[in-house]
Amino acid sequence: KLYDLLEGRKVLALAAHTHTQEHVFIAEHAEPMSRGEIHQLINVTVCGAWWKGMRDERGIPIAITSDGVENGYTIMEIHGSSYKTKYKPSSMDWSHQMRIESPTGTVEEGEDEIIVNIFAASSRSHVAYRIDDGKPQAMERRVTEDPFVRKLWEERDPDLHKSAQEPNGRTTHLWFAKLPEDLEPGTHEVTIIEKDIYGNTHRASRIFVIPEKDSPRSE
Repeated sequence: KLYDLLEGRKVLALAAHTHTQEHVFIAEHAEPMSRGEIHQLINVTVCGAWWKGMRDERGIPIAITSDGVENGYTIMEIHGSSYKTKYKPSSMDWSHQMRIESPTGTVEEGEDEIIVNIFAASSRSHVAYRIDDGKPQAMERRVTEDPFVRKLWEERDPDLHKSAQEPNGRTTHLWFAKLPEDLEPGTHEVTIIEKDIYGNTHRASRIFVIPEKDSPRSE
């Protein structure tokens, strides 16, 4: 009955409470309506993971959520029946829209994936990576646990209740790709490019090192 009432309308539903961030397109999860669409945005919170986590240089907890989003808020632009939403991390610049989780530093034995958490991305985002000056290559979205949040959880201080937030196992904005096996030893740059549902393009880059084959791996 609710779908019948909303049929033919453009619907944006705003939610929170879960302290995670996700775009949900109802037509992807239920019987599609003949006309119109329901877009639900589950907003991240300013307190992130209830102010849990290690403290930064200001003494404020990093408060990364169970799906790996940095605490922040959403700005909405509304023009008639059209709208856009944009995520803003509380302690970072507007351009900080993702965290490249792998590769980092010197690539370890078995570290063979490129992993990125794009905080406000959706199932309809287009995400690609580029190594150095190479051509962009598509990445694969997976709904799974954020390995960065898992690492924070495993390294937490067990005597401090708010030292970290346990990962929820269902991050919807993670993308993966295989790290090319034919990279020459030395320094490289990986760049991630995301085009979101509003046509905006976000980028982030990270430097990493492929060691010589006979070089000892970093600890």
